[in-house]
Amino acid sequence: MDEIYEYRLGFGRRLEWLAAIAAAALLSFAIDNQSPLILGAVWGLCASMIVWFLSQNKVAGIRVDETHLTLAAWRDPKEVPLANIDHFRMTHWTDDSDVVLVYRDGTEEELSASDLPGIQEFSEVMADRGIPVKDPLH
Repeated sequence: MDEIYEYRLGFGRRLEWLAAIAAAALLSFAIDNQSPLILGAVWGLCASMIVWFLSQNKVAGIRVDETHLTLAAWRDPKEVPLANIDHFRMTHWTDDSDVVLVYRDGTEEELSASDLPGIQEFSEVMADRGIPVKDPLH
């Protein structure tokens, strides 16, 4: 297989959106009540959010080539030879399911769903390389 598969999940995480909504709610509350104390808290929250967002490396994902699966490929890459992988097992049957990587020697490693594409797409990519993704019930 000469094809390289890459899955990148960039910005738009839930925590960042929740913090932005909280800052907007506090700002509207401060404007309605003319409270300088709350307005100061909002400015402090916004400044800390900006620093937090800029300091984070938010790119998650995997990279699969003909010989290796690279986990957390753009954060903290870990290359796993495809020859060492026996199969993958999902913890439950949803797109947000964590996946357990089972090596040929029997050891297991849990992979976060935040680094993986949807289960259907991941199953197809790994099936092209001869590695099954097993149902959690089996």
